[in-house]
Amino acid sequence: MKFTESIFELLLDNKSLPYYQAERRIDIFINLFLAEILNHALKKTGIKYILPELPLKKEMGHLSTKVDYLCFDSNENVIYFVELKTDARSFDTGQFDIYQTYQTWDKCQSDIKAITTKSKAKQKFEKLNQRLGSLNLLDELAGSYKVRIVYIAPESSSIRQKIMARDKLNNVSYIAFSELSEFNSLIHPAEWQLFYSKFLAQI
Repeated sequence: MKFTESIFELLLDNKSLPYYQAERRIDIFINLFLAEILNHALKKTGIKYILPELPLKKEMGHLSTKVDYLCFDSNENVIYFVELKTDARSFDTGQFDIYQTYQTWDKCQSDIKAITTKSKAKQKFEKLNQRLGSLNLLDELAGSYKVRIVYIAPESSSIRQKIMARDKLNNVSYIAFSELSEFNSLIHPAEWQLFYSKFLAQI
């Protein structure tokens, strides 16, 4: 059995056990294909991956809530908060409601500035700000860019119903793993097919 195939089968087997956090383990695989997945599923062409773990400032102090991935559609000037779920039961309504308070990017700009000022990880935040700056996302004009939320997860009628009930801004998309059966990567087609068939299609 090939090494990579063994990894995906091990991930799938471990996922059946309590406390195993599969989302953290498959993060790098989803990350690699994320921009292509979003462009395919949302029928776009300009979505680019920017960074993981986008910090959003909590109301008190300078601690933060993290968005799994930040992406940006440079054709339409739309920001995407992307959440990965491997278990339908892990949907967090409180987290969802926080994301809904970010209607435009300007609030994120303020959060990042405040967290950067207080953080002890200066070099890492410098890297974060450089990446945002390279796409002009620190400019005042970018503050007006709309924010959309995307969940990538197993098919779940319960999550869809919760989202529909709480999506007051009509700015949320749900991409089920099953909807990616017709997707194929242009950058790593064989690796994507292996990842999808051996892991995503099985959960």
